[in-house]
Amino acid sequence: MNQGLPLGGKGTTVTIGRKIGESLPVQSIEELLHIFEELKIGIPRIVHSDERRINIAVDDCFCKGLPSLEDEKMVCDLEGAIIEGALCKILGRRVSVKEIKCNVTGHEHCEYEVKL
Repeated sequence: MNQGLPLGGKGTTVTIGRKIGESLPVQSIEELLHIFEELKIGIPRIVHSDERRINIAVDDCFCKGLPSLEDEKMVCDLEGAIIEGALCKILGRRVSVKEIKCNVTGHEHCEYEVKL
């Protein structure tokens, strides 16, 4: 999808991911992290948390093992959008999620910054 659709399919994956996240049967961040692993999306863990921001690292993400990209392009829009949709539902308000690290650009894991 990344190569076949305009903007790498980002609009499509973000829309679908948010809907998936909103439909998950979770009521807490801990439940979200657990179901993320249970569904084999990846192995998430919180690496930073304060009143304005949460950073979630995801090991064994969907992109693990894909060929490396040299242009620093992040490709895990779907996973970030799933997190965003679920957290909007859990917290009852809008949050934004941005991928800041990705396996395909040489990082050891994918990482998402959640702005609360």
